[in-house]
Amino acid sequence: MMSRTGLPSLAHRLPAFVVAAAVLTALSTPAAATAATAASGAPQALVPSSAITGVISRDGVPVAGATVLIRVYPSQATRAKAKAGVPLEMPIVASVTTDSAGSFAANPVGVPVQDLDQSGTANFEAFVSDGVVAMPWSFPLQMTTVSGVVQPDLGGPVTVSSGSHRAVDLKLDLGRTAGGADAYDPPTAWQGIQPDQLTPSGLLRGSTGALTAAATLSTSAGVSPMIGCGILIPQGNWKYGIDEAFANVWSWAGAQVEFQEATSSSHTLGLALQQSGGGWTQNGSMGYTENSGSKGDVSGLYDNQVDNRVDYEDNIITCVLLHEWAPGGTYALMYPILGWPHSSHPIWGSCAVYGNGAVMTKTQGTNSTISGGVAFGPISLSAQAGWNTSIDEAFHFTQTSYLCGSSGAGWVSSPQAEAHQY
Repeated sequence: MMSRTGLPSLAHRLPAFVVAAAVLTALSTPAAATAATAASGAPQALVPSSAITGVISRDGVPVAGATVLIRVYPSQATRAKAKAGVPLEMPIVASVTTDSAGSFAANPVGVPVQDLDQSGTANFEAFVSDGVVAMPWSFPLQMTTVSGVVQPDLGGPVTVSSGSHRAVDLKLDLGRTAGGADAYDPPTAWQGIQPDQLTPSGLLRGSTGALTAAATLSTSAGVSPMIGCGILIPQGNWKYGIDEAFANVWSWAGAQVEFQEATSSSHTLGLALQQSGGGWTQNGSMGYTENSGSKGDVSGLYDNQVDNRVDYEDNIITCVLLHEWAPGGTYALMYPILGWPHSSHPIWGSCAVYGNGAVMTKTQGTNSTISGGVAFGPISLSAQAGWNTSIDEAFHFTQTSYLCGSSGAGWVSSPQAEAHQY
């Protein structure tokens, strides 16, 4: 069993400075839809006008005039070729300040094509500061190329709690219990490794004492530390074979599942940030695409957890000056495979009935974010798998059964599916 670890604070003290940036008016956020999701259990679809929105606060009070810099992270392919100690640039693709309500909105501009992974996802870091306290927070976004220009893929609705990565709505607090969350993937919808619910306060809030251990950052005279940040330096250190909870397979003996995972499977894994005082925290998450050319196929599954084993690499990002561990490789696919007690099997209501001989295959969807899904070691990180054409979950029916979806849209269109006895 993986521990549910309280995470220390993300905030780091900085000298005062001023950075010129455009002030954007507040845009609507999915907070109301998130609340509706929690109340109804059904995902809510939204079409945002900006890929990156959010609210910056301090102990719950909105912070006006905070600077938000958005940088793009080097792609997995770029990092794989990098040598230890050789810096990699993280270019600034958006720069905004918060309004009187602490709100901001941005669309990244000028994302280099080489920083997209093969699924079209780019990884970003928001570096937020009010001039006294700063916080880094990482996230992936699905991108598209229009007339040769890479831009956010806002061509379809974003479903709250689906983790679709079309947009993020960040809630970042710079106060004494600093922490963060994405309202499009609220921690209240995450599954624990048991699985059970993990509250946001248990995962995303840190101890007050963590602030006193944070590093004090210095900078050359006349050079803003915000602008001077954004260089990633690989350290050449790795942690190999870390368990990743990839997918839960919910079915029964009369509808056993064949699960296939091949190249281009999409993962969203937490990043681990080691603070100067020795504490650890999750620094948002990163999209990761398995591209080794390998594949796996396991049959006879029902009420199982399919794991992978992944490799994490150690990097230092300038300005933060702390060690950030990010997913960088796959150690093993579909190993180990664990069993759940049947009592853990969810029963959903939007169902169809299939009889002996039917085979139904789900190739699109998104697994729930699993809190503690990556057993990194010092802490446990979140994990989420996205279904695409390289992942098949095939239900082989030998007895009449219900096949149901996790939302009211039915098993084909829902993020997840489960089968149970008719």
